[in-house]
Amino acid sequence: MEINTEKRLKGVIDLVFEKAIDEPSFSVAYANMCKCLMSIKVAIQDKPNEFVNFRKLLLIQCQREFEKDQADQAAKESKEKELLEADTEEKKAIIKIEMDVAEGKAKRRTIGNIRFIGELFKLKMLTENIMHDCLFKLLKAQDDDSLECLCRLLTTIGKDIDTQKAKQRVDQYFQRMDNIVKSKKASSRVRFLLQAVMELREHDWVPRREDNNPRTLEQIHKEVDEERREKQILIEKLNTQHKGQHKGPPRGRVGGPIQGDDGWTPVTKTSRIDPAKMKLSKTNMDENIQLGPGGRPGFSGWGRGSSGGGIKQSPQDRENSPASANRSADNRYAALSQPQDNPRINRGGFGSRERTGGRLTPTFREGQGTKRSSMEDRAAAINAVKPSFRHIATPHPSNAPSSNQQETPEPIKVPVAKSHDDVSSSRQTMSSLEVEKKTKSIVDEYLHIQDLKEATLCVSELSASEMLHLFVSTTFNHVLERSEKARRQAGQLLHSCLKEKIISKDSYIKGLKEVLEYAEDMEIDIPKIWQYLAELISPTIQDGSIPLKTLANALQSLVVSNKAGPLVAAVLHDASHHLGHIKVGDIWKLSGMQWSSFLPSGANEQEFLKKYNLEFTVDGDHHAHTVMPIEEIREQLENLLASKVDNEVVFDWIEAHVTQDLTKTPKFIRVLMTAVCKSAIIDSKVEDSKLKHHSVVLQKYLDSHTDLELQALYALQALTHQLDHPPKMLQRFFDMLYDEDVISEATFNQWDLSNDNQEQEGKGVARNSVVQFFTWLREADDSASPDDT
Repeated sequence: MEINTEKRLKGVIDLVFEKAIDEPSFSVAYANMCKCLMSIKVAIQDKPNEFVNFRKLLLIQCQREFEKDQADQAAKESKEKELLEADTEEKKAIIKIEMDVAEGKAKRRTIGNIRFIGELFKLKMLTENIMHDCLFKLLKAQDDDSLECLCRLLTTIGKDIDTQKAKQRVDQYFQRMDNIVKSKKASSRVRFLLQAVMELREHDWVPRREDNNPRTLEQIHKEVDEERREKQILIEKLNTQHKGQHKGPPRGRVGGPIQGDDGWTPVTKTSRIDPAKMKLSKTNMDENIQLGPGGRPGFSGWGRGSSGGGIKQSPQDRENSPASANRSADNRYAALSQPQDNPRINRGGFGSRERTGGRLTPTFREGQGTKRSSMEDRAAAINAVKPSFRHIATPHPSNAPSSNQQETPEPIKVPVAKSHDDVSSSRQTMSSLEVEKKTKSIVDEYLHIQDLKEATLCVSELSASEMLHLFVSTTFNHVLERSEKARRQAGQLLHSCLKEKIISKDSYIKGLKEVLEYAEDMEIDIPKIWQYLAELISPTIQDGSIPLKTLANALQSLVVSNKAGPLVAAVLHDASHHLGHIKVGDIWKLSGMQWSSFLPSGANEQEFLKKYNLEFTVDGDHHAHTVMPIEEIREQLENLLASKVDNEVVFDWIEAHVTQDLTKTPKFIRVLMTAVCKSAIIDSKVEDSKLKHHSVVLQKYLDSHTDLELQALYALQALTHQLDHPPKMLQRFFDMLYDEDVISEATFNQWDLSNDNQEQEGKGVARNSVVQFFTWLREADDSASPDDT
C-alpha cells in the first residue's frame, strides 16, 4: 500500500510507535525502520500546498507519550476515588487489580518510549537540545519512576551525549544524581540504578557485559560459523599435538641419547674425553634449510619435503631442479608458499634469523645444536597448522564475515584476493569516515586558533578530492547549532577553500544539497535554521565564488515546500550586512534570476518581497552619484554613524554618494576611520560593541590593503591627539582593531616604525600609550618561533 495521504502516514506511525514501546528489546530495529521512513512526505489534508513528513509526526507522537504524566495522574485519581466509594470488598479488590494493571502498563510504555527516544537520538533523528530537555525534566521530577527513566535514557544515550561540548551540563546532571543518592530520598532500588549509571560514566560508558538484545539471522549464522571454525582449529591443534608426541628423533640430529617408546631417555655411561686433544672444526650447514612452510617468514617447516640438509645450490639450480618442480606435489604446505616475504611480520622461529635468497633461513653458531624443546615443537606444529587451516576455511570475499565480527586471533592472516570493486568500496568507506573525522578536527582547531591560512592548508592536504563534498556537509552540520561567530568563521573557511580552488563548485553544491535534504525536518528543532544556513552560505555569493544561478540549482528541492525563497532572502540580507542593499541588489540583477524560480506555483511574488523586505532586488538604478566635497562626506558620515544605523544603511549611503574610485583613496579612508571611531567613543571611553558592529564597514573598504590600513591608523592617531590622548583609549582601539581583523599585525608594526614627517604630530605620546600592545605582539611572536623552526 502506497503511503500517499496524511491518514495513512499517521496510521503507519501509530503501528510502528506502538510496537516500539511495547517491545523495547526491539527498539533498535524499530528506530532503524523509522530512519528509513524519515524522508516520506505527504500533503496535508486541509492544505494541499503544505506538506507534513514522517519525522515531524513521529516526534509529536513521542513528545505526547513523554508528557502523558498528567493524564495518567488524572486517571489514577479517578480510580482512587472509585476505590473509596466502593461499598464491598469484592469491588475494592477488582479496582485494586485494575489500578495495578494500569500502573504496570503505563510504566512499561514510559520506559519503552524512553528507550525508543534514545535510539532515535543515536540515529540523529533527534537533537541534543531535545535530549537535554528530557533529562532535565526527568531529573527535576525526582520521583522513582522518573529517576528510573532517567537511568534508562542515560544508559542508552550517555556515550553520545557526554561530549566535550555538553560536558558542563552533563556534569550538573550527575552532581544532582549524586546528591539524590547521598540524601537517600529515593528507594534503594533507584539509588542502585543511579550508582550503576555513575559507574558506567566513570568507565567511559563501556558496560560490564553486552546487552542481550535480539539478533538477526545473519548475526546468528555468523556466530555459528565462528564456533564451528574454532572447534575445527581446536581439533587440528589436538591432532597435531598427539602426532608430535609419537615422533622419532628429528632429522638432521647428530649423536645424543635416544628416547624409548615410553618417552624416557635411558642414562648411559660415557668415557671421559679431553676436549684439548680434539680438533674441532665448524660444520658446513646448508644455508638454505627451511624449518617451516616454504616461503612463510617466521615459521619453520619442510620446504623441500622434510629433509634436513643437502648440497647448497645456486638460485638458478634450485629453480631448475626436479625438487623445485615437484614441490607443490610433495609439500602439503606448498599452497601457503608466496614468492615474496610478508614485510608486516617476523614472528616465531628459533635462533637468530637472516635473509637468504628472498626467504628467512636459520643460521647456526658454532657449538649450537639443532634440537628444540618439546614446547617449541608443539608451538611450531600449532602455528604450522593454523595458517593451513585458515587457507582452507577462508570464505570467498562475497561471503566473508563483516568487519565487526570477532575473529579468532592468529599469528598470520592469509591474504585473500579481492575483486577491484570490493577494494574500491572498502577504500571509499574508510576515506569517508576519515574525511568526516579530519573535517571536525580541522574546523575545531580553526575556530580555536582562528588561523584561516593554516586551516585552508590543512584542507588542501586531505588528498581526497572526490570526497570533499563530505568536508562541506560535515562543516555545515558541525557548526550549525553553535554560536554565530563559529558559523561565520566556518563560512569564511569554506569561502577561502573555494577561492583557492581547493574545493570545486560542484563539491560545494553537492555537500550543500546533502545538508538541505534534511533541513526542513531540522526546522522543528532549530527554528532559525534558514538564518543559520544563510550565515554559512553568504560569503560565497558576495564575490561570486558561487553564482546565484548555481545556488538556485541546489535549492530546487526546497521550492515545493516554500522554503527556498526564505533561505535565499536570508542569504541576501546577510550579504547586505557586509556589502549593502545596493551592491547585493546589483548582484541579484546581474544573475538574471527571478523570484518566481524560488516560489511555488501560484505564490504571490509581491507579497513575498514585501514580507521579507526584498524590494531592493527589483528597484531601479541607484548609481547616480552626486558630486560632494570630502568635508561634506565627513560630516554626513559622522552624523549617519552617530544615529546608530545598521551597516546596510551605511553601505547604501556610500554607494549612492561616493564614487568607486574615491573609496580607494587615503582621503576617504581617513574620513571613514575617523567617523567610525568617533561613533564608538562615549564619555572618553571606547564602546566595544559599537566598534565591533561597524568593523565590517572598515573591513570592506580597507580590503586588507596595507597602505590603506596605515592611513586608517594615522587617522586614529590624529583623532586621539585631537582628544588630548585619553588614558588607554588608543590601546583599546588597537586591541579591538587587531581582534576583529581590521588591521593586520604587519601594518601595526609599520606604523610603529614609521618616520613620516607629516605624521609625527602626537606620534610620540601615541607610541608610549600602546607600549603594552606591542610588547604583547612581540611576546606572541617569540613564543611561536620555536614551532616555526
